Amino acid sequence: VLVQFALLGLLLIGESGDLWPTPGPVRALALALVIVGCVVMAGAGWQIRRALTASPLPNERTTLMDRGWFGPVRHPIYTGLLTTGAGLALSRASVLALACLVGLGVLLQVKARFEETVLAARFPGYAAYQARTGRLLPRWPSPRRTGRRADHRANRNCG
Repeated sequence: VLVQFALLGLLLIGESGDLWPTPGPVRALALALVIVGCVVMAGAGWQIRRALTASPLPNERTTLMDRGWFGPVRHPIYTGLLTTGAGLALSRASVLALACLVGLGVLLQVKARFEETVLAARFPGYAAYQARTGRLLPRWPSPRRTGRRADHRANRNCG
């Protein structure tokens, strides 16, 4: 958790670089990413407010949450952190900012995987939730997940 906050702090107060130009539209996009990321974090945090903890270990008030902010992704707070980090990195345009963003992404992936092993052991329905929901990004329907029935019905309706 401390590393996570250190990386975000570096993104927030680190020096700006010149890897790419940051005219008004780029700054506006960066600000939009930061705002969206903060809204996602705040919304998901509010949804699980009593169970919210900085640790990836769930507390005694944790329940399996698969609706609201947790419907499209299993870790919306991490998604919000990455979105905010992406906005900050975009506005900084530096090697340090990109390194911090990559580091944050790796750290949150590791943290999410660990958290998922604990949640899967605690909640019998977690495996089904994992199968239908993306970790940090929503899953797009694919032929593998929708099954052959949809393909069969589509073929039957052709000609």
